[in-house]
Amino acid sequence: MHSYIVFCAFWILFGVSKVCGQTPHSIKVRVTNLVNSPSKVLLAVYDSPEHFLSEERYQRHIIDLSSEGEGTIEIELPSGYFAIAAFQDMNRNNSFDKNFFGYPLERYGFSNNPEVIYRAPRWSEAALMVNKSGVMEIQLR
Repeated sequence: MHSYIVFCAFWILFGVSKVCGQTPHSIKVRVTNLVNSPSKVLLAVYDSPEHFLSEERYQRHIIDLSSEGEGTIEIELPSGYFAIAAFQDMNRNNSFDKNFFGYPLERYGFSNNPEVIYRAPRWSEAALMVNKSGVMEIQLR
């Protein structure tokens, strides 16, 4: 009986997926259309529409770049819906720079490569279902 109570408490504290051993999926993220410059690409992974494009991200990753072309990183995600935002940090200040009017000064992109102009994409435009390992391409603009 004691071990059953410990098991239930562990399940409640750490979640069903941790107890059941849900295997994360390996997602290779390829970021393309990079400008020729020593810089880095910052990726923010979001797991809910409430936190999309906020500081409350699920994961954060950095790809160091030494040449033009593309940057690639492999990330681990459990099954579920996720959206990824990426930008090329040209001046390496860890910030997405915008001009006085709020227009981006650095190249950026999102999962699903939504075609949006003059606004950020909605969660529904950028979110994708992760249920197996695979490759995703984000084209910066």
